Amino acid sequence: MGFQKYSAKKDPDSVVDYGRNWTDWLGDTDTITTSIWLIQAEDEAIPSLVEDSNGYDATHTSVWLSGGAEGVVYQLTNRITTVESRTEDRTGLLTVEHK
Repeated sequence: MGFQKYSAKKDPDSVVDYGRNWTDWLGDTDTITTSIWLIQAEDEAIPSLVEDSNGYDATHTSVWLSGGAEGVVYQLTNRITTVESRTEDRTGLLTVEHK
């Protein structure tokens, strides 16, 4: 089963939400029981994105982000655990730039 990779842009002054739809990967019987977000910059000395909050339901996850350094591309990984005890990661790229 494939999963769509994504790339998004964020203004350094914005506070916005990003999310994942896991429906296709989960199938008809499995559901999400936990969701965490891992944020990594290409250099640890770069100011980080701030996770303001996150949430999930049976098939979707979300994270609210603020901050970040202009011109930096961050890896944004969503790790879920499911009722059927599966753990899966999906990573996308988030570029911070003035809009």
